[in-house]
Amino acid sequence: MLRSTLKVPAEVLSELHAPCQLTPYELKIIGELCEILERFEEVTEKVQGDQIITASYVTACVRGLCHAIAHISETYNNKMVGTMQLSLEIRLAKFEEMECFKMAARLDPHFILDWCKDEVHSMREPPPC
Repeated sequence: MLRSTLKVPAEVLSELHAPCQLTPYELKIIGELCEILERFEEVTEKVQGDQIITASYVTACVRGLCHAIAHISETYNNKMVGTMQLSLEIRLAKFEEMECFKMAARLDPHFILDWCKDEVHSMREPPPC
């Protein structure tokens, strides 16, 4: 919905005669929010697939989200991003450590050799999502 709002030209938005108009600053904030939440959207879509087995994606997605939010916190150093980063570490770290998700990633043909290229084929962890 936020992305759709950003796609509407400013002239059209001003003609809507809404009780309150979005300022350029507010449009900038919406754009930044879309950028921050984009990785969460990708991961959500990936792990709620109904035509694929998603357990193998859990470890990679958790690591990918942690990496992405760390990178985002360098660009957007604000309270919301900091809270999201802390929440990820607290809430999702337990899934990254669960042996069933690690094993699912090791057995998934999508990941099986991706993290073994530079080493002898071993049971290493999957790469970030």
